[in-house]
Amino acid sequence: HTLASPYTSRRCQYVLKAMHCAIGRQAATQAIPISESSAHRRSWVCSRVSPESLKFQAPVRFRARRCTTSRVFDPFSMDADEALARQLQAEEFEFVRLGPQQSAEAQFQASINDGVNRALSYEVREAQDAARAVMPLARLRAEVADAAQLSRDMGDAAPLADNDALVVAMLGWFKTEFFTWVDSPPCDRCGSRATRGIGPAEPMAEEQAGGAGRVEAYQCTACLAHVRFPRYNSPVRLLQTRRGRCGEWANCFCLCLRAAGFEARWVHDMADHVWCEYWSQSHRRWLHVDPCEAAHDTPLLYEAGWGKQQSYVLSFGRSGAVDVTRRYTSNMDATTLRRTQVPETWLMAALQQATQQLRAHASAGNLAQWSEQAVSEAADLAAAGRPHAAPTPHSLPGRTTGSEQWRRERGEAGAGAASGAPPPPASSGTAWRRAPCVLHAGGAAYGGAVR
Repeated sequence: HTLASPYTSRRCQYVLKAMHCAIGRQAATQAIPISESSAHRRSWVCSRVSPESLKFQAPVRFRARRCTTSRVFDPFSMDADEALARQLQAEEFEFVRLGPQQSAEAQFQASINDGVNRALSYEVREAQDAARAVMPLARLRAEVADAAQLSRDMGDAAPLADNDALVVAMLGWFKTEFFTWVDSPPCDRCGSRATRGIGPAEPMAEEQAGGAGRVEAYQCTACLAHVRFPRYNSPVRLLQTRRGRCGEWANCFCLCLRAAGFEARWVHDMADHVWCEYWSQSHRRWLHVDPCEAAHDTPLLYEAGWGKQQSYVLSFGRSGAVDVTRRYTSNMDATTLRRTQVPETWLMAALQQATQQLRAHASAGNLAQWSEQAVSEAADLAAAGRPHAAPTPHSLPGRTTGSEQWRRERGEAGAGAASGAPPPPASSGTAWRRAPCVLHAGGAAYGGAVR
């Protein structure tokens, strides 16, 4: 039979499991005509099952997937089961009518719940203490002060306010000194980087303690040893491992921003990328920061540089959950046509509920501050998402993290990838800014740039 939906599959599994328990393996791959009368079913079973196969144990108790109680199965008296079959059929019809939309909403809700949990994890005092213990904040602040003093000595204004320059300094430190990108993990035994993926592996208890819901398994081509790459979700654990892909990078860096005293958000792009935002006191708005690319305040990097087509971009922080898609597109009208996964009214209600969860234990002072920020952001988003003053694709680079083949396969290598040309240099007239370009008084830069 063609399985039209999960409920059809469950009903068939229910019947097949019952037959397997009652009349042996010979009949387990055949379907009982559940729509026929009890007498017809009895004759159908007797005509297809030999007497030897009916020498089975006493009626077996089992639990069907959709049952709430255990029931005794008797292959020659199935009237009791017909009600269950009809119930499953009714549920299937309901699934066909509403199921796909409900399924999409359930998946979307799971994503929102994940964002809420991540944002709450950054507020744990012990987590922030652990981040401050590994961050050279004193050194970074000194470098920012030196750069600002050099600008004043040369008669120029500082390129960034101190707090914004500190975020830029953190981006450079995080990318060049602290965290490492992983295409495939090196061999733990011989140190070779020639490892190949062999599929997923079950997380061990220690890995699950670090929030690893899945593990990638690799094999060293030199010594044939197996290598595990747990995809940790705990930002504290990532402070220790210091490696991963964009998911790990953004997760850990968002904790570092909160530990440094910034209002920060974890941002999830449903087109398969993650990054951060922080509230800039000098600009009075939320600014984009991507630790993987060491990119600062370049929200159109993904659309105009990487060539991504945005649909949903959601941000999560202690101040709330916000749909910030307009900030990351220059054509919201075209983006809206791709937003078909859930109704807009449902999304708005889900984000409001998530905001209530995130603000559940906030002080009156924080709530007042966040309300002011929300008003400012609403105006900022209303003005975004329009093609005016948008950079051309050539003014923003393609993705720089990950192997070249991987970036090309994802279509994120940028407009210059086909010719092999490097990204154009930054200038005062472009929206692209590599984070390290404004820091060192001595003229040295940090160096720039999925889950």
